Amino acid sequence: MTREEKFEKVNKIQKDIDAGMSKTNACRKYNLKEELFDKELIIRLALKDYLEGNNSISFISNKYGINRKSIERRLKEKGIKAKKVVNCYQDAFDIIDTEEKAYWLGFIFADGYIDSSPLEENKKSKYGFEISLKSSDAAE
Repeated sequence: MTREEKFEKVNKIQKDIDAGMSKTNACRKYNLKEELFDKELIIRLALKDYLEGNNSISFISNKYGINRKSIERRLKEKGIKAKKVVNCYQDAFDIIDTEEKAYWLGFIFADGYIDSSPLEENKKSKYGFEISLKSSDAAE
């Protein structure tokens, strides 16, 4: 059975369930194992969560107990590029109220960089910093 056929069967089963039929009877009607139906629904939920949220494929994979390759394959089949997700506390330096915040803000200003090259088409500005092995004391 192709993925498209399974997709259609799952949709039909879901409609029958919504109309009041039991999951067992609906799966029998369309000759699809309940485990496959359940797995497909979980994958759909995971994809929806990934596309609507701001979580990485790894996070979604762990949350739903799905192999990350399965998620990546489904996204690729749909022509969707995986998004690069960076989770951070964006307001961390709005108020400098601890020595630790002051230290890290100074560290970023001293060793950080901003790369804004408007000459390159479609290039976004970026910022970052690098810690060399010599600076490893700061990383601990």
